[in-house]
Amino acid sequence: MSRPVIWIARRLSDATLARAERDYDIIVNHDDIPYNSDDIIAMSGQVDGMIASPSEHFSQALVDALASRLKIFSHYSVGTDHCALPAFAARGLAVPTPPPVLPHAT
Repeated sequence: MSRPVIWIARRLSDATLARAERDYDIIVNHDDIPYNSDDIIAMSGQVDGMIASPSEHFSQALVDALASRLKIFSHYSVGTDHCALPAFAARGLAVPTPPPVLPHAT
C-alpha cells in the first residue's frame, strides 16, 4: 500500500521534515522560494496533502482551482489571513487554526 504524498511548500526544521518523512512520501521545497498560484495548482494534482506557509496565499480562485486529489491542507503559521477559509470549507477541507491563546501583545 502506498503512503500519502505530502508537499511541504517551504523549508521546515530538520526534526519536522524527519517526522513527516517517517509517515509520508514528501516533496520539499528545499530552495525555500515561495510558489506562485500556477505552481500550487500544478502541485495539488500530484499530492494528497500540503503544508503551506504564510508566503503562499490561498484566494477563493486558487482554492477553487486545486485538484480534487488534494484531501489534506495545513499551514505552518499561527494566522490564517493567507487562506480563504470559506473556500476551503466549501471544498470540505478544514484549515487547522490554533486556539486564541495570543489575543494580546506580549
